[in-house]
Amino acid sequence: MMFSLLFDILVGAIFNHWWKLFPGLYKNRMNCIRVGTNHFRGLILKSYIGVLLTLQCGTADWLMNHGSVNVVFPPVPPVIQPCVSPGNDHFANAQVLTGTAISVRGSIGCASAEVGEPDHAMQSAKFSVWYQWTAPATDPVLVGLKLPNYSGAYRIGIYLGSEIKSLTNVIENSSPGGEYYFNGEVGRTYSIAVDGDLNFPGSFFDLTLTMGGLRLISPASRKFSAGEEIQFEVGASDPEVRIETVEALIGTNSLGAKSAPPFIFGYAPALAQTVAITAKGRAGDMEYHLLPVSLAFSPQNDAFDRAIQITNNLVNRFFEYSTEYATIEPDEPLYSSAEAQPGYGSLWWKWTPIHAALTTLNSEISDLFIYKGTALTNLELVAHSTPNSIQINAWGGVSFGGGSFKNEIGSTYWFSAASKNHFLTNAFMLSERFHWIEGVSGTNGNVGRPFSIHLAGLADVEAPVSLQIELGHYVYPLPERRKLWVSVLKTNLVNPPNFDWTWEPTEDGEFQINAQAVYSSGESSFSSLSLTFFEENDSFESARLIDSGLSLTKLGFNTEYATSEAGEPLTGTNVPERSVWWRWTPDRDTNVFLKVVGDFGGLPLDVFSGDSLSNLVLQVSNAGRNFSLPFEGVVPFTARRGETYFIRVTDPRPTEGRFDYAFDWPLWLPTIRTNLILTFEPRDKPLRGLLAFKTASEGLQNDGSIDWQVFGRVIETNGISPVSSYDYHAQFFAGRKLTALQPVGHLLSASIYSAGFGVQTQLNGTISMGVATLPDLFSGDLVFVQVRAWDWKSGFTYEIARNNGGVIGRSKILEVHAGSELTGVASLEGIGDVRLEAPRGEFNTGILRSLGRLRNAERWQLTGSPGFIYSIDASIDFSDWQSILVLTNSNGTVSFVDPRSNLAPLLFYRSRIID
Repeated sequence: MMFSLLFDILVGAIFNHWWKLFPGLYKNRMNCIRVGTNHFRGLILKSYIGVLLTLQCGTADWLMNHGSVNVVFPPVPPVIQPCVSPGNDHFANAQVLTGTAISVRGSIGCASAEVGEPDHAMQSAKFSVWYQWTAPATDPVLVGLKLPNYSGAYRIGIYLGSEIKSLTNVIENSSPGGEYYFNGEVGRTYSIAVDGDLNFPGSFFDLTLTMGGLRLISPASRKFSAGEEIQFEVGASDPEVRIETVEALIGTNSLGAKSAPPFIFGYAPALAQTVAITAKGRAGDMEYHLLPVSLAFSPQNDAFDRAIQITNNLVNRFFEYSTEYATIEPDEPLYSSAEAQPGYGSLWWKWTPIHAALTTLNSEISDLFIYKGTALTNLELVAHSTPNSIQINAWGGVSFGGGSFKNEIGSTYWFSAASKNHFLTNAFMLSERFHWIEGVSGTNGNVGRPFSIHLAGLADVEAPVSLQIELGHYVYPLPERRKLWVSVLKTNLVNPPNFDWTWEPTEDGEFQINAQAVYSSGESSFSSLSLTFFEENDSFESARLIDSGLSLTKLGFNTEYATSEAGEPLTGTNVPERSVWWRWTPDRDTNVFLKVVGDFGGLPLDVFSGDSLSNLVLQVSNAGRNFSLPFEGVVPFTARRGETYFIRVTDPRPTEGRFDYAFDWPLWLPTIRTNLILTFEPRDKPLRGLLAFKTASEGLQNDGSIDWQVFGRVIETNGISPVSSYDYHAQFFAGRKLTALQPVGHLLSASIYSAGFGVQTQLNGTISMGVATLPDLFSGDLVFVQVRAWDWKSGFTYEIARNNGGVIGRSKILEVHAGSELTGVASLEGIGDVRLEAPRGEFNTGILRSLGRLRNAERWQLTGSPGFIYSIDASIDFSDWQSILVLTNSNGTVSFVDPRSNLAPLLFYRSRIID
């Protein structure tokens, strides 16, 4: 009776209410109630609905005497309340807002999106509600969105229009919550949408709309130049309101307060920037605000008519600038299609030279455009300078190249720097050159050949008294690969009026000679000359001579600054991009292997006979046997005494974009090849042994499809399905002995060809490491190969997974002879599947079958898991077992004979896996 009453009270007073709200696990501790003469304390309730509950109530003594009572509470179905959409869920039912200072709480709970509804903040509408507001005045408007209960992604959209399918967006916005400004126009009706990603009940937000009451009366423009003082006037949006005081602010800095109209303030920023003007005013007890108005102050020389005047003389004049906050004027020339895009800005300089001298122009980052004319509408482009590469159309009828031009005395030149790199410091250098240096034989040369320069100048200019020369080369250090100039040597020449200097380059690459002509007045002018020195044996005519008695050697070379010549023979079927040459006339018959040793396989190598490019005859080539590790492009060659041969190595990398990755260049190949060596080796030395460590091979069909041949898979523990997930690792093991197999290469996913890699699913379970070799393995050598797979969650290596009792498996051990580049790579066809099995303790320990006695010898056959090593044990009493033989079960079945003599009349045998 007591517990029945307790049960009724609890269910009626507590659970009937709480369990309807929380129909799941309910755990709590409550005080007992007094029933009759008994006082119960410490009620404990722990259980799931619909499961046996234990009620314990009473003092410790009472519980000890009476125990607890178990009851079962049946499940109570939840009460599902219908979700009611907001009244302003649709555009047609938008909630109307009035006034100039509005705050309203709304919810997108149970809201929806309509057909034809626009994207809000560039995202498709999901759960939106709508508001309408008609502007009572023309004034900036601030719309704010606050999220008091939820920080998820809310979006806002403000539109003009009467139909949802043809609304015009008023603002651009993207961030959740936040504030949004637009210029309200009196009498216009604006539709405001609030949208979100989740619409559960309680998805509240606070929408605020404020029309400040103050407006910027003047100036009408919002764009000015830095250093220019502007005045702006603030007044009431409503002409009927008489403002008494106004304080204006730039950011948080006050510009002071005015106590009587007109409320005019002045401001003159020294730097280009964007500022926000705000103001607050009073009229009686009312406070009015000017919502933030952005004013942009562009650089001083942003406009053509405010160009900075460059003064003479120009000797290494360096100009730094930034195009941040710069703009493009309506009548400016169109620099390029890209620079016509929004965000570009330009700056202007003007210069009227007083010398008829050469001038050097170098730009660092931005493009530089040079014009002649008197106004934006009649400018004539005469030069275009791009960073590190200047193309110039000379005026005055003279072009000297290299970024130089001859000035016209009295002509005005306009320099315009156009850029979108607003946050970078740009620079250009302008320097008049009365004398300049030029290469006697041009601007190209070869390593090891003398190169001469000459000082040239204008006839009517004073000759310098000395010439200071600094030579340097360009480097491209990793990882930025940015072009850097490094000084190599400096010298000073004193022999007027002409200066000549000869230098013999010892390395290839890009170089620059800087020269400074010093005059008797102490003034100087700067000039430079860019040079490229190619490989010593870059051309057929400059082929490097190999000693006639030399048959075994290693010759280092480089292809970074190699070029190709017109009329060169093809490399296979390809036109050579870069080539270097050797000439060899052996003094005896000899058989050699030729190859190029370098990074990422060999380079194309050809041997010709003949005496000119036009009559070369190909003798041998490694076409098709290079650019694949570990191929080296070996060429077997028989040289005849007294015959002249030309050896050519080509590099197919494009010469354009020398230091950048070409789009059509394989990513696994290097963009710079270093430490290249042409080797001559004896033909009697065996070639490296090569194996194709993969369990599938492909062949190209006539229709372009690939015919896949699979000869080994990793099979799931069900014994049927190939592995198609990444739960297993696999690795090749190989060795010269059956008992000394070692892991080769890196770990592989046992589903490397699975659908996860976008390759055909018929290759599930196959693995591939490509072509590889083993240390001291030569063509024709015998090698044993096996594939081992395991559950990677049991261990990172096969051994760890096995010791941890994980799922493992092995293929049979394949016996194969290594191939070579010339004989072909040895395939692992026939290696068979790897069947994943249960942990080691459950592996098949082998089945022994007697084959009978032969000459007192017991003959047996073991059938077990292939690829494992077994111990054969013998005993005479089932208790004392001795290992008599260790077998490698390569293929799954192996026969053996008991090697002992004097066998006991009764013997017992067993097999067990030991590796």
